[in-house]
Amino acid sequence: MIKQSSAPISKHLRKHYQPIPVLILAILSLLLSGCTSPTRVITKTETLYVLPPIGLVVPCYKPTLTATTPSELPIDTLKLKSALRECAQYVDDYLNWRKLQDE
Repeated sequence: MIKQSSAPISKHLRKHYQPIPVLILAILSLLLSGCTSPTRVITKTETLYVLPPIGLVVPCYKPTLTATTPSELPIDTLKLKSALRECAQYVDDYLNWRKLQDE
């Protein structure tokens, strides 16, 4: 069995470890940390405009009315209905696209 020296280790450490200068350094470091400049939060707001793709929203075709007699009115009516159906499809396509963008 090996005997260790009975001299306390703390006496040996006290020669090299001086608590007062370490305490002073700790207090000074705490005081000096208050001298740093405060952190500023900078908020940048960016506005992003999302536009529909080119070609999705186009002007509607407006056929000219050429009927001069009541018998020609059904032909103009069919032209107007066809133009209205086509324009409504443009609007439906845009609304569907918009719904997908909002999801």
